[in-house]
Amino acid sequence: MLQSFIVYGVLILSMLYLSYIGRAKRQWKYMVYAVALYAIVFGVRYGVGVDFFSYLHNYLAYTTTSGGWSISQSFEPGFALINRVLSAFQAHYTIFFGVIAFLQVYFTFLAFKRESRLYPYLIFTFMVLAQWLTYSNGLRQILAVSIWIWAIKFLAEKKPWHYYIAIAAAFSMHTSAILLIIFYPIFHWKTEWFKNIKWQFLLLAISLVLMKVDIIQNLMQNIDTIVQMTRYDDYLQQEHANQIHNVAKIGVGFAVTLFTIILLIYYSNKTRAFVKSKYFNVAYDLFIIGVCLKYILINSMMFTRINYFFINLMFIIAAYTLHYAHRNNKALFYTLVGFITLTFLFNVISGDDNTATYVFFWQKDLYYTK
Repeated sequence: MLQSFIVYGVLILSMLYLSYIGRAKRQWKYMVYAVALYAIVFGVRYGVGVDFFSYLHNYLAYTTTSGGWSISQSFEPGFALINRVLSAFQAHYTIFFGVIAFLQVYFTFLAFKRESRLYPYLIFTFMVLAQWLTYSNGLRQILAVSIWIWAIKFLAEKKPWHYYIAIAAAFSMHTSAILLIIFYPIFHWKTEWFKNIKWQFLLLAISLVLMKVDIIQNLMQNIDTIVQMTRYDDYLQQEHANQIHNVAKIGVGFAVTLFTIILLIYYSNKTRAFVKSKYFNVAYDLFIIGVCLKYILINSMMFTRINYFFINLMFIIAAYTLHYAHRNNKALFYTLVGFITLTFLFNVISGDDNTATYVFFWQKDLYYTK
């Protein structure tokens, strides 16, 4: 655990330092340096996420087999291409995982290239809210999610061709991105759907009530075909039934996340007025969808994965809110910083259960004994 705190702590401080320079000089390259540093640290990490060994096995098969095309049949073409290119150079698997980590975070931050004021807040919320934990646990889908986060920029600016090309790129990484094609007409028609705070809290309350109702089975019976199209059909198999029917754990971590969400909602209109960002307007609406799905479908691994496209926008909304609070509401700022820091501590302390524990690839024996 000590090694995890040291590695993540040094990485966070280094990335924050680079982001502050980038903000002061208004230069995007410093954020790229921060992303590169992140990629190096996560590239040499061993046991990156729950699917680490399956991705490792597939990549090593690429490097030792001339028939890479047959191996790649289980992957979408974009992700398979990354495997083929790196394996053609016989790159070590740490480079493979590093490249994936770089692409994930690069596209995530690319949408904010011209918003240098946000750089430190984005780095802080991404790293301290432990967004990297989700990123490590869904390599292919998170590549699609990160491209989607970039594509929201085109959604906000009403650039349909740019948007659909980006979604096509996301689809080439994970077929679940097909679900995103419906959002352009929705936000072209209206760009702000959730502005009434009272209605948002009502939706949150209803979601928390529905959290205790088992509606997963009925949903699955009606969306089997869609699930199969989006590569989530594995979660319908009997071997995952126990995960689908798990009871949500309500503890301190649950409460901290919920209180953070409540603060983000309560101050959303003030944040909106302060930042004057079209991106924030669209991302916030998608975030509210993610919050509702998070609690309504909390007992389903499959739906939790689908919700990656929405709930993962939380760190962006938190970054905007921190920017507002830092300038206008110090009490809110320090409260949010406190909640976010608690989230980091809970995740690292629970590292053996959630794959957050940091082990270098040359310490692989420690991975099995941790």
